[in-house]
Amino acid sequence: MRQPPGTLALDSMPSLFVRLFRRAFLTTDRPRPREWIEPLDALAKALKKCDLHSGHYYFRELRDCPWCGIETHARVRLFNFLLPGDDSRRGYFRLDEVWKEIESVKKPNAPMIRWDNKFEAPEPSAEVSAFASSRRSRFIFSLIFSFFAGLAIPFLISFPAAFFLLVLAGIAACAISNTGRNPTVQLLLHQRQPVPDDPLLDKVRARWRKAKEAAHLLKEQYDREAGNERWGVKRNDLRNQKETYENLAQIRQFRLQQLEDEARKNQLDEFLDQFEIDEAEIKGIGPSLKTVLLSHGIETAADVSEIEKMGHIPSIGSWRAKWLLEWRRDLEQKFVFDAARGVQPEVRIKTEREVDTLKFRLESELSGGAHYLRRMKEEIEASRKKLQPVLTQAREELAQAEKDLEVARERNSPALILAVLIIAFFIGWANVKPQPARGNQGQFPAASKPDHDALADQRMTQEAVKFYREGERLSKKGKFSEAVEEFQKAIENDPKLDGAYEKLGHALYRLNRYEESAEAWRNAIYLHPNFKTYYNLGLVHIATENWQGAAVAFQQGIELREPSSWQDEYTEAYYYLGLSLAKAGDVQKAIQDLEADAGFLDGVPINRFKLATLYLCAGQGEAAKEQYRLLKKSDPALAQELWKLMKKYGKSA
Repeated sequence: MRQPPGTLALDSMPSLFVRLFRRAFLTTDRPRPREWIEPLDALAKALKKCDLHSGHYYFRELRDCPWCGIETHARVRLFNFLLPGDDSRRGYFRLDEVWKEIESVKKPNAPMIRWDNKFEAPEPSAEVSAFASSRRSRFIFSLIFSFFAGLAIPFLISFPAAFFLLVLAGIAACAISNTGRNPTVQLLLHQRQPVPDDPLLDKVRARWRKAKEAAHLLKEQYDREAGNERWGVKRNDLRNQKETYENLAQIRQFRLQQLEDEARKNQLDEFLDQFEIDEAEIKGIGPSLKTVLLSHGIETAADVSEIEKMGHIPSIGSWRAKWLLEWRRDLEQKFVFDAARGVQPEVRIKTEREVDTLKFRLESELSGGAHYLRRMKEEIEASRKKLQPVLTQAREELAQAEKDLEVARERNSPALILAVLIIAFFIGWANVKPQPARGNQGQFPAASKPDHDALADQRMTQEAVKFYREGERLSKKGKFSEAVEEFQKAIENDPKLDGAYEKLGHALYRLNRYEESAEAWRNAIYLHPNFKTYYNLGLVHIATENWQGAAVAFQQGIELREPSSWQDEYTEAYYYLGLSLAKAGDVQKAIQDLEADAGFLDGVPINRFKLATLYLCAGQGEAAKEQYRLLKKSDPALAQELWKLMKKYGKSA
């Protein structure tokens, strides 16, 4: 059996009384009348009078009056009377005294936690400190390795083979320093997929996100339960109710006047409805125009409305509409309002009752306003005492996590390692003594003879160019199927012709052969990685809804863009990167990574541009606009590119 709505809950009564009630309605062993006498007598002696309504009595063990709660949720008065007595509020409602009591309630004390005081951890955790120490050791060892490797290479091998050995030594030194996760090393190794972060960094980043989320949730709870906002909202509500109460006479008069106006309008419409257009003589309105008016539902003077609406009717126009309105105004001059047929008594009484009901509700809520504010103040201050230690601990844990993340994601600079390697290489090269040539001096070496294999390769390249140009011609004419065959022939003759792979990828994309197009673009990237190849590969992944692959492709393409100039494709690449991350469910993580370092955003405008595009793709339009305003100050040209994206994709995002 479920409790009906708007009724007193069983737990509002003593336990003995509840047991008797359950026996009476839920079992066959119903209590006898005598068994009710003692519990009812005990309940009568244990009643407590409500502080807000002298007609409310409830079990004294309860914290709040249950009748007030029922009336608040049901929005009705269960007891529209006040019992007489010294504290009775029956009679004239003294608004000044009630409001003075409300104003006497002071707002809760200032919050014990200041949000502008940022917690900072003095040192990273032991685990991260050990990781940083190991990273420094690897960096020092890589510098030593680079120095001696650079000195030794010129003595071991001659140019140009020494150059390739120098590159291998640089890669090895960076690997020793654990900078292989740096984008520079990734480009040297032509890696198609990004190398994952260090496990410790992932662990620290996860710990930071968890601490940040916990601190955020606790802050929201603190603001909700221990902040002064809801107290201020209630205080403002009471002030609005006071102003409404003071204006009750005007409200009553306004509503009655509305009834009078409505009655007059109804009588006027009834009067004008007697004059039919078809039988009236109206200036400039002949039988044909009357037929037009009738076809548009304008049959009597009551149907004649504003000039703008009448003027849109064919053949009427603004001038004839004015004549119609003049005819209506002439008829209105003859109208006489019948006060006896004005507002119906029952309608007037209903309006009076509505205003009286509003007056009673305002008096009731204002009377209990001071008590409600005091109780809310006590709850807020109690919540502060309970939540302050927990929130302080959460903020300290977040500060520690931020410090750990700052230290853990530092990277050893490959530039310094490579600089030491190159300087040592030139020092060693300058100290190498030239050796006299041995063997057949004065004669051409054997390699200077005609190389028949090289000539054959040259002929193959010429054939490849011929097929390539034919494929280009067919593509321009929209014959993509034939163009694909020509580009494939060009690749067969010269597998290193990267332009043929790019054109082939484009033609296959136009034929919706996305998997083959993606493979062609991967081959083009292998031969010549650049922004264009990665950008087009990302578009192919979008067509196949491979959002992870698209995000990787656009990110790598952006890293290879030309920094000295800007192209429209760069703008689109940043948007498509955000779109791919949003579809893959990773956009919030990317936003949090960028938001984690505000200084990093202020120092590099392109990162603020990237953050704004991520906001745009995540549907956070206001956040994107805020980044646009900040970007206008640091880089107006880049802000203009962002504005283009917001105009183009703002609604769809």
